Amino acid sequence: MLKVFNKNYKCKTIFKDNRAIKITLTKEVVNEKNKKTNTKILTIKDSLMLLPLSLDKLIKSFNISTPKLIFPYYFIKSIEDFNYSGDIPDKFYFLVDTDLKDYLCLSENYSPKKEKPWVFKLENSKYMFNDV
Repeated sequence: MLKVFNKNYKCKTIFKDNRAIKITLTKEVVNEKNKKTNTKILTIKDSLMLLPLSLDKLIKSFNISTPKLIFPYYFIKSIEDFNYSGDIPDKFYFLVDTDLKDYLCLSENYSPKKEKPWVFKLENSKYMFNDV
């Protein structure tokens, strides 16, 4: 994933014990209307490396009603994958300990019967918003 980021963005990464704990992506974007350049910044933090427990365990220990969402962390292989829209990625792309029941529940929301595609950008935004 860092290769994709470094290829397409100015990428600053902070490591702890040889693992990325914070990635800051920066990209200059030109507004077509007024030709001004804006800097877009996205910061990603690895909560598991920063907190004493996983977010899922912290949520349960504090009796918080908003559940931790599951996400296909291993799905992104190229920049084109950010624009993916279609069937939900296979369980293979999710963490090994992802509960099959949770995966099947999520899959049901995007079944061909519902004619609703799984859209990476939307799901990533939901996941990141819920993860904060």
